[in-house]
This record gives sequence, structure tokens and C-alpha cells, in this order.
Amino acid sequence: MNSKITLRNQQLTDADISMVVQSAIINKRCKILDLGKNQITSYGFLELADSLKNNTTLKVLSLHENSIPEKSIEYLAKSLALNNSLLKWLDLESTDLTDRSAQYLASMLITNTSITGLWLSNNKIGYDGVKMLTSVLISYDINLKYLDLENNQPIDDSCLDCLMDMIKQNQSLKTVYLNRCQLSITSQTKLRDIADKKPHFHLFL
Repeated sequence: MNSKITLRNQQLTDADISMVVQSAIINKRCKILDLGKNQITSYGFLELADSLKNNTTLKVLSLHENSIPEKSIEYLAKSLALNNSLLKWLDLESTDLTDRSAQYLASMLITNTSITGLWLSNNKIGYDGVKMLTSVLISYDINLKYLDLENNQPIDDSCLDCLMDMIKQNQSLKTVYLNRCQLSITSQTKLRDIADKKPHFHLFL
């Protein structure tokens, strides 16, 4: 009860998700659920998203290294936007996220007050996704503290102004990962100069 359940690399498919939801989330009321590196597709993600509505125990959900379609991300984001879940950390590393996926997640952050960590590394997020994420983090009172955008190759110097404004103006973020993106040395220097002036803030480049 109330423990960590790791089902990483167990060749789970959509057919297994009902049992996972019932056993791990409902019966065991686990706090941490790792479903990374499986074979879950659209239907399974929809079922997982439904299980997060009114969730009062699960705090960390890792879906890394599953290929998540944009529609599934949209449904997941809408479920979390209801703000009836207590999920704090969402790991979507290496899940084929696109700019549109990032836009869905950004919209979710406008109303969700529980999520403090969003891990989006090693995906396909570029200017449009970064623009939406940073705009939300500037314009709204967001609780997000950790944002991981590491190794999103489309993130390049076109994103610089958005990222600079986010670091300057957002008051909640404590740690941002932008290492292994396509930011030039000049852009990295500008971002680092801004970050160094901000107390208790860590920027990884």
C-alpha cells in the first residue's frame, strides 16, 4: 500500500492497463508508478488518463519510452486540467512528443495546481511548443518548479527570446534543463547570464 510500483520494460500492452489501474492505482493506492519502456498505445493511455481523474494517492507517473500519440497527450492533459488529481511529477521522456503535444501540456498547466515537475526530455519539441510553454509560465500563476527540455533537437536559437523571458519573469521555476539542445554558445551565454542573477534557480545547459 502507498508504495512505489515499477513495471518498467515488462512488455505491457493496452490489454494489461485495466489490471494495472485496478491493482496499482485503485487497490494498492501507489504513490509512484513506473510504466516506462513498454508497448502501451492510444487506448491504454486513454484508460490511464481516466484513472487520474479524482486521483488522491498517485504522486509520480513515469511513461518514458512509450510512443504517445498527440491525441492521447491531449486527453491526458484534459484529464489533468480538471485539477482533481494530486499528481506532482509527470515523466514523458522519450515519448515522441511534438510541438502540439507541448501545447496541450502547457494549456493543462493553466488550471492544474498540483504538478510541480514536468519531464519532456529527448522528444521533438521546437519553437511552437517552447513558445506556448513559456507564454503560459509567464502569464499565469503556475506551480511548476522543474522543467526538463533536455535533448529536444528542434530547440535552437529561434527559442532564445522565449526562454530568456521565461527565466526573467517566471517566479515558480527552480530548475530548467536545456542541455543537449541546439542552442549556440552565444545563446547559452545569454541564458546563463540571466539565470546567474536569479537566486535559488538552476539552469543546465
